[in-house]
Amino acid sequence: SVAALVGPSGCGKTTLLKLLSGLLTLNEGEICLGGVDPLSAQKQGMVGFAFQSPTLLPWRNTLENTLLPLELLGLNPDRNAKQFARELLGEMGLKDEVTSYPRELSGGMQQRVGLVRALVTRPAFLFLDEPFGHLDPNTRTEVALRVRQFCHDMNLTVLFVTHSNEEAVLCADSVHILTNSPASIHGTV
Repeated sequence: SVAALVGPSGCGKTTLLKLLSGLLTLNEGEICLGGVDPLSAQKQGMVGFAFQSPTLLPWRNTLENTLLPLELLGLNPDRNAKQFARELLGEMGLKDEVTSYPRELSGGMQQRVGLVRALVTRPAFLFLDEPFGHLDPNTRTEVALRVRQFCHDMNLTVLFVTHSNEEAVLCADSVHILTNSPASIHGTV
């Protein structure tokens, strides 16, 4: 399922994503993803995360940047992993950019590489922070629909943050509307 979080700036949407993905730790309380805490889920490759900015490494080409999460898990990307990454890049319109470096890619292309990188481990949970923010309006809609289809095809649980109500309605099965900080759920559509 795909869920979206919308709400005013500063209400904690990104912080919530980082807590769920294990990038930040809770001061109190508990979060479970598939029966384990977020950090354990992250270390098992169960979590994919795409940041607002793609944070690509400038010395690595597109394919190498895409495979980075597998390497961080201590895995040596085999032929199947590389083929899967190439397929995802092709689906994102980046088939001809596999050997390009970030400086050779537009901001929108870099954003799409970041999305593919979040999917390359075949995670169970995908967290997206303004994943389509750097894309032009036409590409934004096209990529959003592709990502939605990937997520349904891969049976992923997805939570993404957006400031666009249209994007939330287009991509998500449910939209959770947050209030000002400290945030609470105002409603779900």
